Amino acid sequence: MAEKRYQVFISSTFVDLQEERQKVIQSIMEMDCMPAGMELFPAMDQEQLDFIKSVIDDSDYYIIIIGARYGSVGADGVSYTEAEYDYAVSKGIKVIALIHDDPTSLPFAKVEGTEEGRRKLEEFKLKLKSGRLVRPWTRAEELPGIVALSLQKTIKAYPATGWIRGNSAASSEILSQINDLRLENSKLKQDLAEARAAIAEPPADLASGDDRFSLEAKYSHSYSSGMNATTIRLRWNDIVGYLGSSLMKPMTMLAVQSTLEIAIARHRKWTVCSITYYDVDTIGIHLSQLGLVSISAGTSTKGEAHIWWQWTDRGTRHMTQLRLVRKPETDEDGQQL
Repeated sequence: MAEKRYQVFISSTFVDLQEERQKVIQSIMEMDCMPAGMELFPAMDQEQLDFIKSVIDDSDYYIIIIGARYGSVGADGVSYTEAEYDYAVSKGIKVIALIHDDPTSLPFAKVEGTEEGRRKLEEFKLKLKSGRLVRPWTRAEELPGIVALSLQKTIKAYPATGWIRGNSAASSEILSQINDLRLENSKLKQDLAEARAAIAEPPADLASGDDRFSLEAKYSHSYSSGMNATTIRLRWNDIVGYLGSSLMKPMTMLAVQSTLEIAIARHRKWTVCSITYYDVDTIGIHLSQLGLVSISAGTSTKGEAHIWWQWTDRGTRHMTQLRLVRKPETDEDGQQL
């Protein structure tokens, strides 16, 4: 069996921790692993962060070094270092956190200069310490030994995909793997075909199309006046049309509620509209049973729990047909009716 090599992404603020990064890189290379990080992009911006995410995608493990600086922040107020970490966690990559044990001992130039930055750094450190391997350090010279021990334990406990040189695996082994994958692919295709065939059409007694759904709403014709209560009846096709392309990607249930409120207010020429969370939940359950929406529970990149909606393939096709702009009808002379 060919020996694997692992790619290890190194994250940190850059200017203040260059020596520490070099120590960690050296240790990773001595373990016959491949270091990856921001040496090519010491001045981060959003465009470079998007590139870095692709590097993280190809990495097997993630090491983050924390000193006493929070670092440069993006438009959302989150530092690029924390954004890298959040992305790595969202991809399920195992994280080793190296946090300075005595940041007050660091030179002034290496310490966060603003109160807000210090607060965000402490919050970030609390996040890092939650549920993962954390190792304290005080001097750069300590890092190679800490990294070697921590990375060895992590690789043993959580073996990753790794990389194998193209000429290092025996041809017979590669052919055997390809054949196994071919057979697995064939079986998956058969299982998928059977699953699709087993998907029944929604029950005939479910409301759909031009059938109407009654929901409670509060509205106002100005921001300064009070809210009035009423009951509105929407066609299911109207609801699908209101959601439109918003559900082409996952959307939280609260965002769905806001989208519907804005669409209803615009259609009825109200300034403000409010509908109940219960009615939105009912709409989601019903659209799910119609096979138009998939609903799942999950967390955001910030760890917040949400209910997520997204069109199914059937829902996308149905929504698209409702939102298409048709050619106008004409009479025998070609005049628009």
